[in-house]
Amino acid sequence: MRERLESILTIAVVSLLVWLYAESRVVTQYNNLPITIAFESRSGAPINYEGTGRIQVSFKASPSIKREFDRIAEQPVTITVDDTLPDLPDLRTLVLAETLDNTDFAELGLVIEDTSPPTARIEIIRRRKLILPVRLETDGFQLTEPPVIEPAEAEITLPESIQLPDNTSALVRLSLDDIAGFDTGTQRAQNAPIIIPADAESPWTTIQPANARITYTVRQTRDTVELPTVPVRINILVSLADDFTLTIPEAERFIPSILLIGPADALQQVRDQPNSVWVELRPTRDQLEAAADAQPPTLELTPVLVAPPGVTTEDGSLPATTLDIARRTNAAPR
Repeated sequence: MRERLESILTIAVVSLLVWLYAESRVVTQYNNLPITIAFESRSGAPINYEGTGRIQVSFKASPSIKREFDRIAEQPVTITVDDTLPDLPDLRTLVLAETLDNTDFAELGLVIEDTSPPTARIEIIRRRKLILPVRLETDGFQLTEPPVIEPAEAEITLPESIQLPDNTSALVRLSLDDIAGFDTGTQRAQNAPIIIPADAESPWTTIQPANARITYTVRQTRDTVELPTVPVRINILVSLADDFTLTIPEAERFIPSILLIGPADALQQVRDQPNSVWVELRPTRDQLEAAADAQPPTLELTPVLVAPPGVTTEDGSLPATTLDIARRTNAAPR
């Protein structure tokens, strides 16, 4: 009985070996099989590759090697680029069939014969580190004294090709929304993200740490200023000016005594340049067409305030103003 079992086992092993040998001798041509590739450098420097990462490969393989290929191709195949040799350029054109021979496919004894596309254009991004001071920008409010920013400096990593001006700073920003609900004159502290300066922005620029803590005291967030008069202007399309004559009655060409409210720095601009504020009447064609045929031909409109950003009237409203309308003699109703 034992000898019979040994014979059966021997036959099974021999049959398996024969089958494996026969399969290894069966080679099939596989064309245009899709895979995803990714690039990494030996030094860890980022690589700029403008392709999609999807390519097609062709090769000859036995069924068993093809199964291993399918397993490997389920994930992106990483191509390692040697960037440690000084004589090689950072901008390179790689022959993909050759570079894939140095990937996981090499362990299978698989030789890629052809790829589509045949080459890949890559650039190794050399980077450097700089220490930048961190500066606070405020939006529409003033501080009683310079803020305390912790940390006061940040480390930025950026491509060597980017050159920064000598006075470049990393930024933290506070807006009116950030300080809403706080009383002026009260010291407060809060965290804010550290922002990469605009001159240093790129897909490969990073900054550490991500946040800074700001300790500050707000002097004044909102202010008011009263203007004795504000001029009223008409703002219409050129095509409307060709069809209508519009006149503001003499008594309504200025709005008297307007109280404005807004960010302190914006209202300081108003004090320095009072002519930076006016109101506009902006009638539409439909409004003018209807009013021109009415008796009397007038139109009452609520003007729109034109002022520095954030500035508005105290209650958000303006008194209505009258427009006298006359259709030009060469214009016909539309």
